[in-house]
Order: sequence, then C-alpha cells, then structure tokens
Amino acid sequence: MNLGMGLDEIGDFDFASNVQVKNVEKKVDDVLIENKRLADREKILEMRVKKVESDNKMLLKKIESDQTEIDILKVRVTELEE
Repeated sequence: MNLGMGLDEIGDFDFASNVQVKNVEKKVDDVLIENKRLADREKILEMRVKKVESDNKMLLKKIESDQTEIDILKVRVTELEE
C-alpha cells in the first residue's frame, strides 16, 4: 500500500499561491497606510505638545510678572497704611 502521492496527483497550486500572495500584499499595503496615518497623527500631536509647552512658558512668565506687581502693590498699600 503506497500512501504517497505523485506530483501529478497533487495538481496546480499556483492559483492558491497567487491568491495568498495577493492577500499578504494587501495586508502589507494596509499596514503601510495605517503606519503613515499614525506617523502623521504623531507629528500633529508633537506640534500640539510644543505649542502647549510654549504657551505654558509664556503663562509662567506672566504669573511671575503679575506676582512681582502684586508684591509692589502690597508694599505700596503698607506704605499708605502707615
């Protein structure tokens, strides 16, 4: 009893292989598109972070300036009370 098959009995697998290759190529293309989308999104988020950091620095300077002005006004109030 011979359980092995000859090559003639196996048939042509080119069609199945081509379909599988096409499916893999489509998945790779989909992944590349998604990676590009994510990279673009990352750049946008990085720009937003930089803007927020810049705004934060400006606000800290404003707070410092306002605090200085408050301190000056406290001294004036104290002088006026005397």
